[in-house]
Amino acid sequence: SFRGGTYTIEFKKNASSDDISMQPTYKDESSAGGGSGSGGKNDKATENKEETNTIVFNDITDFSWAEEAIIYLTQKGVIAKSSNGRFRPADAVTREEFVKMIVEALGVPTTDAQNPFRDGVKGAWYESYLATAKESGIVNGRDDGSFGIGEVISRQDMAVMLQRAISAMKYIFEEKDSAEKFTDENDIASYAAEAVSLMQRCGLVKGMGDGSFAPKSSLSRAQAAVIIKRIMDISEKEADAGESK
Repeated sequence: SFRGGTYTIEFKKNASSDDISMQPTYKDESSAGGGSGSGGKNDKATENKEETNTIVFNDITDFSWAEEAIIYLTQKGVIAKSSNGRFRPADAVTREEFVKMIVEALGVPTTDAQNPFRDGVKGAWYESYLATAKESGIVNGRDDGSFGIGEVISRQDMAVMLQRAISAMKYIFEEKDSAEKFTDENDIASYAAEAVSLMQRCGLVKGMGDGSFAPKSSLSRAQAAVIIKRIMDISEKEADAGESK
């Protein structure tokens, strides 16, 4: 069993494999100064105990543009920690995975309702997230009653979900008067065109390096991390502004 005190948890990569080891180091509370019941000026340091997680992924060195977002979302629990030190930044995000990210990132109150889509499996990890998103109006599903579970999410569908999530949570984002046109805007489906434009004006999506949006391309885990962090940053600013009024 652990003794009372402050533990710092560090994840260290084994150089000979993809595994990471978790090694806690202990700091005795009494070493903070004055001992137990000292009432000294260092008491505050002993009361404010912190657990620090050093997240190490061994496959994001080529994704420096997304590294900060990946680490941040992992620390916040929006993205699950990997057991083998891998994040898989280039892997595509499935539709249900992106729903989970949105619900977790925006703090949408979850429901215990069953999966509302016919292709959902009862008791699956995504059940409460899809039920929550459906009740909140973030997702509607398809005409045949399915959701598309297991399918990768396209970038244009990502924009639609983001727009609905913002509306559901009643967030008000500062918009630019106009958005720069994507070079492939004619390829954006009519149902997603407004959402893509709005998310661009709000600064949540910025397109690809060549000026395109790639609406039908899949959303990678690295791209999803960056976009979700942007919406979290903006929503936190909104919350701070509301508290200061």
